[in-house]
Amino acid sequence: MTQAEYAEIVQKVRLVLEGKDQEVIQQLERQMHGAAERLQYERAARLRDRIASLRHATENQRVISARGEDQDVFGLVQEGNELQVQLLVIRGGRLIGQDSFAFEGGTQPTLGHRPVGWAPPGGAGGVLGSLLAQYYLGARHIPKTILTSHLPAEVDLLASMLSARARHPVEIRVPERGPKARLVEMAVGNARALLAQSLTSTAARERALAEVQQALGLPRLPRRIECTDISNISGVLAVGSLVTFVDGQPRRQEYKRFRIRTVLGADDYAMVREVLGRRFGKKDWPLPDLLLIDGGRGQLNAGILAAKEAGLTDLPLASLAKEEELVFRPDGPEPISLPDGSRGKHLLQQVRDETHRFALMYHRSLRGNSGLRSVLDEVPGIGARRKRLLLQRFGSLKRLRAASVDELRTVGGLPQRVAEAAHHLLNSVAQEDIATANERK
Repeated sequence: MTQAEYAEIVQKVRLVLEGKDQEVIQQLERQMHGAAERLQYERAARLRDRIASLRHATENQRVISARGEDQDVFGLVQEGNELQVQLLVIRGGRLIGQDSFAFEGGTQPTLGHRPVGWAPPGGAGGVLGSLLAQYYLGARHIPKTILTSHLPAEVDLLASMLSARARHPVEIRVPERGPKARLVEMAVGNARALLAQSLTSTAARERALAEVQQALGLPRLPRRIECTDISNISGVLAVGSLVTFVDGQPRRQEYKRFRIRTVLGADDYAMVREVLGRRFGKKDWPLPDLLLIDGGRGQLNAGILAAKEAGLTDLPLASLAKEEELVFRPDGPEPISLPDGSRGKHLLQQVRDETHRFALMYHRSLRGNSGLRSVLDEVPGIGARRKRLLLQRFGSLKRLRAASVDELRTVGGLPQRVAEAAHHLLNSVAQEDIATANERK
């Protein structure tokens, strides 16, 4: 443990002792989401467990100070078409029980949650309105105060109905500040943790694989998915990546990267064909249940050709275009679109995005190793002599980038076509480096 990590732990303990546990939880949640975005799943899981432990340790202490009231607290969170509701049951100012409810939109119920249900229309308000009406239908006790994270649909009618059933006034409201608002925040936080766990569970991954199989008409579950992507700037330092997911999870020890060898210029289709041709040449590698390509119809056709050349005419292929998130299939004249928020679509996007990230990381590492000098090596017509003269004439790579085409032509009798290519590539790489620097800020 580093000194900085130790100091961070001490600071978090101090905040908890001061009653600022929600601030600590929010910090941990930001760290968890950041780790997940960087695909550091093990660290994200550890942070999730720390958050759950902290919530468990502080719940009773926080609720005891609630003036001895009877209250039910409902917190709702949503991710795509998945909704999770957490209920805190408070009696006499003490938390005596909790319950959770999962809903999924669409035409099929979510399995393995209590209760099984569809998300009714009307968004969060519709879900809470329907849930409260059903939950209190057979309840022995209905408290005078029901707190919710969102205003239920038909709230006045619902409150009147519950008041008549309870034989005392029932208030349903969304608190904006104070202890009651903090109770709702607690319920929402617990619901968020449960939903995150649900989305990453084995059952969820199985449903995602089943959705992909059904949508693409695959002969079996795509337990092994491979995906390829190309990264280059106008054909310079072109590389390809191959990422593998097994049972819906990344298999990083099987990631592969390729430096493009046979393609000159910016021909992504030919590069896809080269990368897959080299991959199919590895006879000891297991074949995937689905080969996904980052791109559209053109990239898919290149993949089909590479598979045909390797004698793999039955290999399931598809491509995923980023602009409209459309999936292209070999036997489909039109692309398909999986429902927004579906687990299958999320899985394909995750595989595609991880492949793109891995290719881009390799491409940037090559640029970082050799700088803009490597760009000159990639321009046909610029050999060692002309490269040396260009650097001598302009003195620095910065001034070389700033030079016009006419200025480049004055060095070593550089032809117009070669000067234009060098100018374009130098400035393209410079813009990419600026974008990279901005991403890291």
